[in-house]
Amino acid sequence: EEEQRRRAAEEELRRRAAEDEQRRAALDEQQRQKWAREEAERQQRWAREEAERQQRWSEEEAQRRAELAAEDERRRREESMRRRAAAEEEQRRRAAEEELRRRAAKGSRRRTRTERESVSEVKGVNSGLSSWM
Repeated sequence: EEEQRRRAAEEELRRRAAEDEQRRAALDEQQRQKWAREEAERQQRWAREEAERQQRWSEEEAQRRAELAAEDERRRREESMRRRAAAEEEQRRRAAEEELRRRAAKGSRRRTRTERESVSEVKGVNSGLSSWM
């Protein structure tokens, strides 16, 4: 009877130890799964944040390129307007010079024969008058 109680107690101890071991193994497995889930969530969060960073960077880069293109276009338009204004000013300057040359030529061109004759007639009249007086 003593032997039977001793064996029963040993059996109970082994059974409890086995249950404890199973509980420990189950807890270890639960902890391992929890850590694995947390790690997976960290990885997913990191990947999502990295994708968002890349998206923001792409949008900012596209915005910078658009602004640079707009600035280049504005500079091209301004340069074109400056060249057009300079060309118009040069055209006006040349036209004014041509007008001055034309007027100067008109004033100093050689007199025609009839003009020369009328001038000499006037001179003759004037000299005739001065000799008469």
